[in-house]
Parts: sequence; C-alpha cells; structure tokens
Amino acid sequence: MRPGAALLVVGVLALAGCSFQANLVVPASEVEQLAASALLEQWGAEPTLDCGEKNVDLVEGTLVQCTAHNPNSGLDYPATVTITEVEGTKYSIDVSVGQAAPQTPDAPTVAPDSVADLAAGALEAELGYRPVVDCGADPVAIVLDGTIDCVATGSDGADYPATITVTDVTETGYDIDVVMGAKPLS
Repeated sequence: MRPGAALLVVGVLALAGCSFQANLVVPASEVEQLAASALLEQWGAEPTLDCGEKNVDLVEGTLVQCTAHNPNSGLDYPATVTITEVEGTKYSIDVSVGQAAPQTPDAPTVAPDSVADLAAGALEAELGYRPVVDCGADPVAIVLDGTIDCVATGSDGADYPATITVTDVTETGYDIDVVMGAKPLS
C-alpha cells in the first residue's frame, strides 16, 4: 500500500465524524437599503444608514445595530433592524429608531419667553383660550426635531406638561408643534 493512499482514507474517516451548520448571510449594505426604504415612508425622505461592514446572519430575530441619518432634520438616530420571517434567502425586517443624538453646542438659542409665547398662541387656537406657558429661565436651543419641555397653566389653574417639537428651522425663524398633556402635573 502506498503511504499517500492510507492518509487519504484517514482523512475521509475524520470528516465523517464531524458536522457543522452555517447560516445564510447577506451583506450589511443590503440590510441598510431595506431599512432606508422602510424609513422613507415614515420620514418622507430617504435616510442613509450605516450598519457596519459585517455580513448579517439570516436568522429570525437577529438584531443589527445601525445609525440612520434623517436628511430632513440633519440628525443621526440609533436604529435597530430586526431580521424577521426568514425563508431561505428571502426575509423581512422591522426597524426601530431611537432618540436623536444630543443637540449640537452650536445650535441657535432663543429666549425661553419667546418659545413660550409662540406655544401659547398655538395652544390658544386649539383650546379656545390662551394658557400661560413657562419654558424655564435658560436659553432654549432650536434644533430641527428637537423637543422642549414646558409647563402650561390650564383654564382650571392646574399646570400641565407642554411638549414643544421644532418642526422647521430657517435662517430667520422656526416653526413648532405643541402638545399639552391631558393630566395635570402632580
């Protein structure tokens, strides 16, 4: 018997006793494109996503941590993409987006009374009376999609939470939406 032939037989026997399992994978760029399409409907503009460079296992429940950039607001958001409904190479995703990164220190600021007055006017149109709104004493940063927590005094004299969201920022001004809580502060 030749020495090379015996070695070949031993190699085959060793492989017969081993098993392994490999998952199908897709490039992170494919997951980024699907997530961007999903967020397009919600944001009204197609975001860019960064989900890293590693391939993604096509296993139901796989979580992929990404960063989504909203072109409307110019802000970056943490995004978690979950792989769902895997059938071979076909799969679906769910995208969950967190709060935007902290406001930048170079954001323009305005006097809190200015924001409070604008909020009171917006609430007056909705409530039928002009509530007193207090947004504190510190200057308020105006950042697109940023929120400002204030307090509105209702017609019953109780204080309610008033959350202001900046919806548009231009070189000369800004627009807001205001939501007044239904329950008084305790």
